[in-house]
Amino acid sequence: MNQEIKHRWIEALRSGEYEQGQECLHNHNENTFCCLGVLCDLHAKETNTNWVNYPEEGYPSDYLGYDVILPDEVIDWSGLEDHNPRVTPTLSIAAYNDQKGYSFDQLADLIEKHL
Repeated sequence: MNQEIKHRWIEALRSGEYEQGQECLHNHNENTFCCLGVLCDLHAKETNTNWVNYPEEGYPSDYLGYDVILPDEVIDWSGLEDHNPRVTPTLSIAAYNDQKGYSFDQLADLIEKHL
């Protein structure tokens, strides 16, 4: 992973700027992000790319055609190798966010150590 982007992602997760959500990159109705959504938002700000927000309640935002995993453009930009990178041999970072209920601080620790 690109070390500068990794540092920015960790910093953003620990900043308190993002409210944590699950099961989608970004829920614009609740203004929540999963950990992968935070990385997408950093990409959006750097590249001046917009999220697509649907007016219907319950529909997640779309970023570059994706709503749950990382778009190819974000993978290339960040230097990651996968749409949902693993941080342990059996679990991805999104699984720790969605299923294990890790906080953004705990997820930042995993990213720092394993990516």
